[in-house]
Amino acid sequence: MSLPGSSDLLERVRAHTQRSDFAAVVRLLDGTPDELLLEDPELGYHAAYARRRVGRTVAALDLVKRLDVVVRRRADAWLIRRRLNLEAMLRYDSGDLAAAEQLWWHVVELATRDGDLALLSAAHNNLGVIQTLHDRTDDALATYNRALVAAHQLGDRRGVAQAHQNLAILYRERGRLLEAESHFLEAMQHARVSSSDDVLGRAEEERALLLLDQGDATLARAAASRALARLRAIEDANGAGEALRVLGIVALRERAMEHAAEYLAQALEQARHVHNPLLEAETEEALGVLALATGDDDGAQRYRDAAERRFGMLSAEPWGRRIRERTLELAALT
Repeated sequence: MSLPGSSDLLERVRAHTQRSDFAAVVRLLDGTPDELLLEDPELGYHAAYARRRVGRTVAALDLVKRLDVVVRRRADAWLIRRRLNLEAMLRYDSGDLAAAEQLWWHVVELATRDGDLALLSAAHNNLGVIQTLHDRTDDALATYNRALVAAHQLGDRRGVAQAHQNLAILYRERGRLLEAESHFLEAMQHARVSSSDDVLGRAEEERALLLLDQGDATLARAAASRALARLRAIEDANGAGEALRVLGIVALRERAMEHAAEYLAQALEQARHVHNPLLEAETEEALGVLALATGDDDGAQRYRDAAERRFGMLSAEPWGRRIRERTLELAALT
């Protein structure tokens, strides 16, 4: 059995994907059984990718795993590489960092062999994130720079934007704020040129924390609010959750405790809805700081214990310790 008009359907899906309208892809394919999506490997891949982008992590991972055999038997090499990369992203989203890292090294191997610079850049960007979570900052710096070189060679402005954003976060966390600002501005410029609203929104929300580092809560709140609106408009559920967490931290800095509680509660709900354990742990740390600031020592300990367990499950204890320290700093409670 195959989908009626599957050729026309694939063209429509490709068009939506080209415009980064992943919510439209999900709506178009909603109600289509996965068994039928598996009949056309590329259609199945686009469906899984779109599900991930709108926060349907579990459904996306289930489909992308079922695509494995079908893609390897019937698809071209480019789709084999991209299915592997998508599975790595979904493993990462689900908190299985070890599996994600192993898969991304395999993607690097295949992309290098086949001269796929776009995928090589993306894989290096993602490997750098894992290295950052493990506090291997020198490795992460080298990996992000490899991603940047590959993206520049290809003229991939989106890939360039992602590499600059990741470098900005790394420099921000090292306290090198001027370098971080330079990379954030580069990331935002390339994201605008490439019409990558998701990357632009992520850069805006992460830059908000830099602005908070520099003591400007007003500008930080404005940047995070823009990011939230942008990411909600494209139905980027994970990104919106990150923006809500940042707004909660900004409200903590401003001692607007009711607003902080509201934003952080929404961020936690979003993290659980999209099954994002890293965002959940980071938000629990922020809720622990909120409890501490309002005199609820028992509540603070409960949130911190929960965050520690989750960071431990992710094998990201170094990042968890940094998040605790940084959230206290950003909230000006140290």
